[in-house]
Amino acid sequence: MPTDPLKIGDTVELKSDTSVVGSVTRFDKDGNVTFATAYNEQVTHALSELNVKNQGFSAAFSGLGPNAAEIVENALGMMLVTRAYNKVFWNEEVMAFVVEDAVLEVIGKGYFEDWGVRVFSEISWPLTKTELDSYVPSSKELKAATNKTLQLTILDVLWRLFKKKPQMDKGRLINIVKVLAAVILGNVAENVGPTGIRLLSFR
Repeated sequence: MPTDPLKIGDTVELKSDTSVVGSVTRFDKDGNVTFATAYNEQVTHALSELNVKNQGFSAAFSGLGPNAAEIVENALGMMLVTRAYNKVFWNEEVMAFVVEDAVLEVIGKGYFEDWGVRVFSEISWPLTKTELDSYVPSSKELKAATNKTLQLTILDVLWRLFKKKPQMDKGRLINIVKVLAAVILGNVAENVGPTGIRLLSFR
């Protein structure tokens, strides 16, 4: 049993098969826990059937809470989008995106989920094998990317306050679209990339 109340982002594994491991995405009052595996599958089991491996900051920095591969893939996606639009791979927008995405994965994701900060509340996971192997993002991935873009936009508001930059300028809406595109590209790269890439965050 967990030493502290279970939270979104904690790491659990199945007692009967310790290779089935993932990060908690939701749980209910009846003791059922849903967690995401390295293959983007949402698996649900009773809490009594699970071992809780890491909680809180321990889960975040173990490499299981934050998806390290996803951070890299999203960063590469943002660099490609910025190259296409701004003719450069790296600028202040890309740097801000990388920082915000890392903060979201390490610290913010669980809180945003707890507070219900999302556009789409129900996404019918898991992805099918066809969806996993496709270069075209599924409706599930588009919804998840939209949710993450909202969360990153909120973090960007805080970043702009920290940097004393205006909240609304001529590039603000364009930047939001670029963030959405980068997250979608990151999802596609994760799905069609080698299995080892998807497993990076579960080692």
